[in-house]
Amino acid sequence: MVNPETLVEGDVLARYQDAFRRVPDGPGAVLDVGGSRNFPERDELLGADRQVTSLNLPDEPHRRVPDIYGDGTALPYKDGAFSFVSAVDVLEHVSSHLRPRFVAEMVRVTSSRAVIIAPLGGKENYSSERELLDRMEAAELDPKQSFLNHQKLGLPTLRELVTIGRSLRLPFDIFPATHRSTLFQSLRDQVTAFSVDKGEVGQAIAREIASSAQDMLMQTNVPPWEDAYRAGMVVKKHEPGNIVLDNKKLFLAENEMMAYQAAFRRAGWQSVRSEEDFRWYNKYPLRGRTINIEGPEGSGKTSLVRRLVQDLSAWGYTVSTQTDHGVRQWIRDMERKVGRAEVLGDPERAEFFFFAMWQAAVAGNAFSLLGPCHVNVSDRGLESVRMHHGLHCPTNRTIPYTMQEHPLAVAPDLTVLLWVDDAEHNYHLMQKDGDPVNKTKGPDALAFQRRFYDHLWKDGGSRFTGPIVRVVNPGTEGSFEPVVAEVKSLIEQKTGIPTT
Repeated sequence: MVNPETLVEGDVLARYQDAFRRVPDGPGAVLDVGGSRNFPERDELLGADRQVTSLNLPDEPHRRVPDIYGDGTALPYKDGAFSFVSAVDVLEHVSSHLRPRFVAEMVRVTSSRAVIIAPLGGKENYSSERELLDRMEAAELDPKQSFLNHQKLGLPTLRELVTIGRSLRLPFDIFPATHRSTLFQSLRDQVTAFSVDKGEVGQAIAREIASSAQDMLMQTNVPPWEDAYRAGMVVKKHEPGNIVLDNKKLFLAENEMMAYQAAFRRAGWQSVRSEEDFRWYNKYPLRGRTINIEGPEGSGKTSLVRRLVQDLSAWGYTVSTQTDHGVRQWIRDMERKVGRAEVLGDPERAEFFFFAMWQAAVAGNAFSLLGPCHVNVSDRGLESVRMHHGLHCPTNRTIPYTMQEHPLAVAPDLTVLLWVDDAEHNYHLMQKDGDPVNKTKGPDALAFQRRFYDHLWKDGGSRFTGPIVRVVNPGTEGSFEPVVAEVKSLIEQKTGIPTT
């Protein structure tokens, strides 16, 4: 498909393939925003059971003729009119302040998914485009107006796409697309061919170059982010997420850097090796969130974690948790088998607990690197280790030394401290929560825990908590739902991810 604005051919089919790989199965109507009619190759990618409608502006620069003329920021269709909506290389031609509305309109008129494919803002892409424009000028070819428009409007960045995605209050994925090295080598080679002959011979050579490059792009795997010219964004309606319990998927490790490198590689980044990349963790725009629930025994932590995991996964997030499983669960199982009295004050048990919580914290942080809708929710964090150490084995030196000299580099995005105001009621709740281990703890142990967490709250948290908020759990009949609602509201306020 020759671009009318220049002799140089692009990779239109490869872009559409990247989009249509995310099409849900089954027949249905498809809206191609910014597309054209009479495009059989595109329709073949979709399948015969799809009816495609294309929509475009009357003054669209590529002069594509659509089925209907219209504005992508005000689509002339009812809610859910199409099973699938796509916009391939369109978002970058929308003014940045209108891009959220453009995507929201796509989401409004789809009943299942909306997919956007667009060139990605970044110095490598801008410099590649600028170099090609310079080559075209030197070869006395008309410039690619789309590239000039990119320079004028600015390409969407990863952070911009995440901001748009979160504003929709729906689950979404962002993925790399189009090997920049392959695409721009093809474009440069075509310009070279035209610099020798702008007639039929040059055009034939350029078409062969473009066709070979497009075949290669369609046959290769998803590029690493470092070589991605485009990004794709999939917004999903009415699709639940997942709950991840597999320890291997949680990147259990005692070495933070190794765990985060593994997560970055799985997320599509291949060159995360240095400490500078490590410090990039908190600036990484595609990162999800990590949330810890702390508090004394009997405050309702485990019930809250279970509920958050269920609600967030139903909302569409992919949620990891170590509640009721993982290394820490091995300790609980041991206690239930041999009796709590046998291991309560054992320093080895305390150190085992410390390393289990350390690994869980690293694993949760690593998991959040897999995408903006990946959330880790933990029942307790490293402050629980300090509390447990002070209560059960204050003479142990391994734990405080390690936490002081080798602290985790990355804290949770939020720690929620669950609190019961009345100490006697807290003790009653601790004894009735059904955990046989908690029944072995007396009021003195609970008093120690309450003092510890009260000081933690008054100190404004610590290096192990990140931002901290306190939520009071009345612990009475019918009071749990308001607690859950308050916690979800605070998660949204403090971490920026929609929860309701």
